[in-house]
Amino acid sequence: MISVPCSFGENGNFLLERELGRGGMGGVYMGRDKMLDRPVAVKIMLREYGQDKTFVEKFKKEAQAAARLIHPNIAQIYSYGLADGMPYIAMELVAGGSLYKLMQNFGAKIDVARTLKICEQVAQALRCAADQGVVHGDVKPENILLDANGNAKLVDFGLAAMQNDLNEIWGTPYYIAPEKVRKQPIDYRADMYSLGATLYHALTGVPPFDGPDATAVVKARFEGAPKKPSELRPSLTPQIDELVMRMLAVNPDDRYPTFEALIEAFRQVMTSGIAAKTVRVEPVRLTSTHSRRIVLKGRRPMTVRLTGQIAADGTPGAVADKTAASTQNAPKDDEEDEESGGNIALKAAAVVGAVVLVVGLIIGGLVWYKASDKAAQERSLNEQLSKGTSLARASIEKTREAANKFSTEFGAFASEVVATCQKTTDDLAALVKDQYPAGVLAQMRPPKTKELLEAEASTNAAPATGSAAGAAPADAAKAAAKPAAAVPAQAPLPVPAEGEVPAFVKEAQDLWKRAYTAQAGIIRVQAGMRAVVAVCDRAKDVKDDGEEALQKLEAINNEARDLYEQTKGSPAVEAVQKAKGYVNSRGPKLVEKTKRYVYEAQKRAERAAQKKAAEEAEVAQKKAVEEAQKAAAEDEVGRAKACFDGMKESYFRSLDWKGAARALSFLEKDPTNPFKTAEGSLQIQTELKKVAMMGSVQAIMQRNLENYTFGRADLRGWVCRKATDSYLDIEKDGLSRKLTWVKFYDEYPGNMSELINKFIRFGNKNGT
Repeated sequence: MISVPCSFGENGNFLLERELGRGGMGGVYMGRDKMLDRPVAVKIMLREYGQDKTFVEKFKKEAQAAARLIHPNIAQIYSYGLADGMPYIAMELVAGGSLYKLMQNFGAKIDVARTLKICEQVAQALRCAADQGVVHGDVKPENILLDANGNAKLVDFGLAAMQNDLNEIWGTPYYIAPEKVRKQPIDYRADMYSLGATLYHALTGVPPFDGPDATAVVKARFEGAPKKPSELRPSLTPQIDELVMRMLAVNPDDRYPTFEALIEAFRQVMTSGIAAKTVRVEPVRLTSTHSRRIVLKGRRPMTVRLTGQIAADGTPGAVADKTAASTQNAPKDDEEDEESGGNIALKAAAVVGAVVLVVGLIIGGLVWYKASDKAAQERSLNEQLSKGTSLARASIEKTREAANKFSTEFGAFASEVVATCQKTTDDLAALVKDQYPAGVLAQMRPPKTKELLEAEASTNAAPATGSAAGAAPADAAKAAAKPAAAVPAQAPLPVPAEGEVPAFVKEAQDLWKRAYTAQAGIIRVQAGMRAVVAVCDRAKDVKDDGEEALQKLEAINNEARDLYEQTKGSPAVEAVQKAKGYVNSRGPKLVEKTKRYVYEAQKRAERAAQKKAAEEAEVAQKKAVEEAQKAAAEDEVGRAKACFDGMKESYFRSLDWKGAARALSFLEKDPTNPFKTAEGSLQIQTELKKVAMMGSVQAIMQRNLENYTFGRADLRGWVCRKATDSYLDIEKDGLSRKLTWVKFYDEYPGNMSELINKFIRFGNKNGT
């Protein structure tokens, strides 16, 4: 495509060194940014794509969106451009291989813990993308690179955005999400499915679905669930099975509700769900069949046309008109896309409906029992009633579990929205703290809205009482559909006159109002789900298994199901979803918009620094000799100081001042490495002066110690009769002792201090 090495880019600022790989849309080259002097990977599209204005504009927007994704597990985008008619992106060079290479090298023997960690890091990266409204569109082993430390780096964001022909489906068939095949609107959960398929392939050595061609591979996912990973690799644990199979759920609502939930599941598995009993089996190997990559890209983009093969409901052989209708029904307004949020997985309705049907059949069968043999009829009736009540209780318990799960997982949405708002507020404050006073910045988070205060007040109200069973739960469920009685809102913060409030403050306030809407919705939804649990708990009061008990349980089951569906379909649920999508989309955009002028200022500073660095480089050669001389001088000065410091435990301890002076003089004139700089010789003279001074101090003490009486410390009252170079002759009350100078220094520091104060400092003051 391009002959290397060569210069490339709008300004020729990239030196392309070698080709790393080539595909149907272009190639990737290893190079160097000549302006910033750093290694880069340059992805260059074919010239034919550069002639397509629509493609170029989408490519540019996708590059801009990907450049905003700042995360340690995402390969950073540096720049975008169009050179020689070819669109290109310069990005971070990741040189540690890829997950695909690991799978090729190790097959089904790949390390489980390492694979889970890599995919957990990819989930972290996808969470960052989802928070900013970006869908990757082609998560697969080849797009999961590894840096030098083995950490994951996700590349090639935005495959879905490159799609021009609505009759084509872009993606890799092993890993493509079912809703994408059905041409339904996709969100972050499509990436979650692709990551699950990638994890399945990596752990087992085979993809979750396979076939003789691309179409067969894609259709297979609608014909039944894949085998559990542990069926292909018995050492894998049930926890890993549960993690992978939930990611591979055909219905997006049955997957993890958020990437936060998925990441937590990864961490739980990595903490306690990896170890399994030892099973001796031959590992599955990546054979030529299973390791085959079905590439749906030729010179043109990877596509698979499914017209007339798979309809929107996933049924093979159906006409694709339903798919087209599904596509037409997709949201078109950008604002609606921002508020789309996401759906919570709800599984209990089908199970509950089936159980209700069974219970109805059981009750209808009672007529037949009355016409049968009485004893046999009673036995059979009792058995059926017992079975019916057991099924009813199980259904009620499932509804109870579903309500608790819905409340917990959906509740995380509000926390996420508030956290995003708080992060946006903190980021804005950090960016503009030098331009605006604290009082203005404090207005970014407004007081709680009237809606939120009403919702909070409704949960603090006294429980409703009445003669009819279930009145309180029913009222609580209705609270999820309409607001409670109005309560006074707290007084708002004072706002400056119109025109004084910056635009970013108003936009931040709008985000917080959305967050308060989400909080109010969560309060009402959780109140409704508590009502469902309360209804389910009434089943505990039904003790026997008779006909009356079955009817009571059926009534409880129906009431709980109705309340569950009423709460699940309430406006509060939709409000929370919209608020989450709006805040996750608008928050980062607001920060980016506010950050732009700061970024431009930083760039100006960087250019100034680069210019200064260039100027310094011009004089670097001239300083080389000076630096060498300086280094030699520092070395000699250091050697002189080290020699002096090393004498403390030898010459100085034995008071051998002459020996110390000889050692310093020898160091300066050492035949093997003599001093050659003036700085080194000057330091030797300085150290010699120190030695001479120390000898002088001792000489002064010796001259003045004769008949000196110590006045303090341990030798108080002792008289020095004689002081020589080696010892002190002291006497007290007729007792005499000889103390060596070394012992005097070591054992009588207080008296040593006395002599210094007496003869040295005092002598300096008096000029002696």
